[in-house]
Amino acid sequence: MVSFRNSQFQAILVGMVIADAVSQGQLPWGTRGAAARPPRAGAAIAIVQDDWCHAIAAALTAPLTSQMSEAAIATEPPTIAALLTDLPQRLSTLDQRPLPAALGDENPPLPQVTISAIFDACLQASLQQDAATLYALGQQLSPAPSGAQPQSSPAAGLSTALEALLTAQGDFQLAVGQSLQLSTPPPGSVILTAILSASWGDLPSIPMRYRHWLQQPSPPRQGWLQQRWHCSTGNQLALWSETLWQRWSGQYSGNPERSPLVAIQLPNLSSNCAFL
Repeated sequence: MVSFRNSQFQAILVGMVIADAVSQGQLPWGTRGAAARPPRAGAAIAIVQDDWCHAIAAALTAPLTSQMSEAAIATEPPTIAALLTDLPQRLSTLDQRPLPAALGDENPPLPQVTISAIFDACLQASLQQDAATLYALGQQLSPAPSGAQPQSSPAAGLSTALEALLTAQGDFQLAVGQSLQLSTPPPGSVILTAILSASWGDLPSIPMRYRHWLQQPSPPRQGWLQQRWHCSTGNQLALWSETLWQRWSGQYSGNPERSPLVAIQLPNLSSNCAFL
């Protein structure tokens, strides 16, 4: 499989922001016309707080280190928002951190492996369209009958996202749509679903109409993007994805000037242009 990591990073950011906008009622979901609708009325699917959005935006605009500390890797995030806060650092160092050996076992006890490590493994497997590994990770996240996770826990949200992703066979629109229609989804699980399905399908898998909404947002939506994500259009997400790619490839220098975009063909470096 040819993997263009810069485009994949852009897909992840675009998918995440779209899912956040839909869950917040800023975008309708579905096909054009009468079928387009907001999420299920009253469904507590959104992450209400915006500190995690601001943290992601800050990490992608300020010349901060892209390395994750050992403490951050080993810490169990209490919420999905906390799990997402370090997403830029996770992505930019994803291939540099070996997965814990316990993830290779058939049935490792979940407490021995942090949710942070399982999330990293899910990202890697989604980028490689590795359904078998994703299924195994989902089995690890399935709670025992006597010890179910709280509905709002990152483990419950990630388990829900994996089920939607695998049921939809990686299709972004189907996976996110299934997450939106759950009667009691963990808050933020639709965002995890969008991140993983966007990782699987790359940027072309995200329907053009949703990307168009980001490229040319109406004034109210532009105001929402500015307040929540500190950006006004999808163009900023493209620049952020380039920053991620530069950090991932070891070329990041903190220079805000736009540089030529280069694609990566894993496992070897290539200089093909690939940017949508």
